[in-house]
Amino acid sequence: MESAAFPCYGTLEQYKTMNHQDFVQEVERRLIPLRARHAESLRCRRGCSSCCTDVTLLPVEWHAIEVASGPDAHRASNDEPDRCPYLTGNGMCNGVCGIYAARPLICRVHGLPLSYPLEEYDFTGRRILHNPPDRHVLWCDLNFPGVDKFEPVFSEEEVFDMVWLHRELDELNGRFLRTEAGAAYKDGTLLSLRDQVKKGGPL
Repeated sequence: MESAAFPCYGTLEQYKTMNHQDFVQEVERRLIPLRARHAESLRCRRGCSSCCTDVTLLPVEWHAIEVASGPDAHRASNDEPDRCPYLTGNGMCNGVCGIYAARPLICRVHGLPLSYPLEEYDFTGRRILHNPPDRHVLWCDLNFPGVDKFEPVFSEEEVFDMVWLHRELDELNGRFLRTEAGAAYKDGTLLSLRDQVKKGGPL
């Protein structure tokens, strides 16, 4: 059953009209069953901040943070070089996100088993393409301690598809770069969150 708060976008044409807020809602809709399935394992909650590092993000995500947070987007709460600038508190066990409602997509999916494409190369350095593509799964050891990294323990229904997320986010970012706001970003490549907070805006 679909939720009115998390509408389903099932066709290519619908995805082409999706803005960043719509996409975040779609990601959250897809996360609902995964969070329920792994509820007993997940330790992600207020205070746990071991994964809150200085992430990179695309211009469309940084712009969304600026719009949602206003002047607060340029006020760092944490000056530790390798930590998220919006992390309040000290240490890895009592930190709180200062922009939780507007946090990047990687922060929303982190902690769950995430499915990435497995990249293989031959002796000449040429990438080996598989059809269907092989995948490998990454997860948080705090949530799934003792899971053997060399044994496939998660089914397809138990992982989040990062290939889908990156593909759709790249398309969304491409459309954003063609807007007046997006034109301020020169090449559209990944941005350091901490650098953007310090710079106070587009490159």
